[in-house]
Amino acid sequence: MSDTRVIRKLMAGEVVCSVTESDAVDWLQGAIAKECVSEALSYCGFRLSYDQEETYFYASYANLDDKEDARALRSRLQEVVDLMHPIFQFMEFVSKANGEDVYPDIGHVYQFTTLLMSVEHDSSVAESLKSLSNTKFFKTVRSKNNPTDRLKTVLLEMAEHGLLATDNEALRFVVTGKFAHYLALYQTIVELDEPELMVESRGEQQGLGLLE
Repeated sequence: MSDTRVIRKLMAGEVVCSVTESDAVDWLQGAIAKECVSEALSYCGFRLSYDQEETYFYASYANLDDKEDARALRSRLQEVVDLMHPIFQFMEFVSKANGEDVYPDIGHVYQFTTLLMSVEHDSSVAESLKSLSNTKFFKTVRSKNNPTDRLKTVLLEMAEHGLLATDNEALRFVVTGKFAHYLALYQTIVELDEPELMVESRGEQQGLGLLE
């Protein structure tokens, strides 16, 4: 991937991560690349940002004193907050299916066959999968009549939105930097206690036991 293409992806609001674009991340981890990209982004009011381990990179607004940029950021954060309801439901499902009690992070792997076995042999896991269809994000699951199609639809929906990466056979799914980035953003919003951002999602998430 060329440096120009990386910059364009970042300016478009995309997350460049080691799961989907390892070569680009290797390049961005270098001091010269950081300087080059940072300079290019600065012309449009952005700065280069990344997680502590530098496993994913994204563009953030450089000056929130700019009212237009501040409004755009707030709108973007609201989108993330609203999306967290189905994401948390998905996390609840895969954690129950895999018998895990930790949040998935970038690079976390889910095997389709392992998840399907849990769905077929545990009624509570099957019910958790079925409940995903109650959200607008996973509404296409409603038309699927068997566990295999339901599970495949859920995982491919996550992949289509860039939250998971998969192979051509769609048997192995990996958590991307976008997924990790959204979780980090949401945690920051909660810590900042922004009531206006949380208002639309708080009621739904309390129902899930995700907020006190």
